[in-house]
Amino acid sequence: MKIGDIVKINDIEEESLAKEGRLMGTVIEFDLYNPPREMRESRAYMTGPRGEIMAKVLWSGTQQTGWVLQKRLDVISMQNEQAMLYNINIGNNKE
Repeated sequence: MKIGDIVKINDIEEESLAKEGRLMGTVIEFDLYNPPREMRESRAYMTGPRGEIMAKVLWSGTQQTGWVLQKRLDVISMQNEQAMLYNINIGNNKE
């Protein structure tokens, strides 16, 4: 997953997401989420940075942003695919 990818939430029904205006969105930023100590699983065996990756998503239905754990998102269109389609469509519109 990269900035610019189009994503959807994978653990909520599409009907509910559509009502909320979060059916799909564009990833605009990443960060790490460290839950409070009482919510953490035992991670003593982990090395490196702790926490879970979160993605900031610009939702298409609301035009607002929101943070979602990356593991809850599925990529439905990658940034490179979008650029290629855009270039193809622009090329087809030339006279």
